[in-house]
Amino acid sequence: MPLQETIDTYQYFISQADNLDLGYICLVRYVPAFDPIIDGEHRATKHDVLKSYRPCIKNSAFLLNGGLTPEEANELIAAKEIDAAVFGTLWIGHPDLAKRIGHDLPLDAKLDFTTFYGPGPEAPYEQQKKGYTDYPAARL
Repeated sequence: MPLQETIDTYQYFISQADNLDLGYICLVRYVPAFDPIIDGEHRATKHDVLKSYRPCIKNSAFLLNGGLTPEEANELIAAKEIDAAVFGTLWIGHPDLAKRIGHDLPLDAKLDFTTFYGPGPEAPYEQQKKGYTDYPAARL
C-alpha cells in the first residue's frame, strides 16, 4: 500500500477508535530491529507515527512506544505531545527500570534478543527464566 494511503487509512481508523471512549491509544514508532525481512525486503511502512496520527487523538490518552529514551519521553510529555511513554526492550533489559530512571542510573544492559518472550511453556523452567530474571539490578 502506498505511504499516503496507509496514513489516510490509519488516520481514519484511529480517529474513529478515539470516539469509542477508550482509556488510551498506544502507537509504536518504527524500530529497525523489529522490521522483519520477507521475500528479501523489509516489511514496515516507515513514517512518523507521532506527526501522522497524534492530531487524530483528541479524547483518549495517547501512549507512545518504540525506542524512546527516558529523556525523550520526558520531553514529549512536557510538551504535551504524548500522555505517557511505554518502554518495552528497555524494561526487559532493566527490570528495575523505574529505579534506574529515578536515580539517573545507566541503562547498560546488553540485550539477548534470542530470549525475548521465552522459548515456550514446554521448555524447562530454567530456560524460560533466561532473559527475564537474569539481567543484573542496579546498585545504589
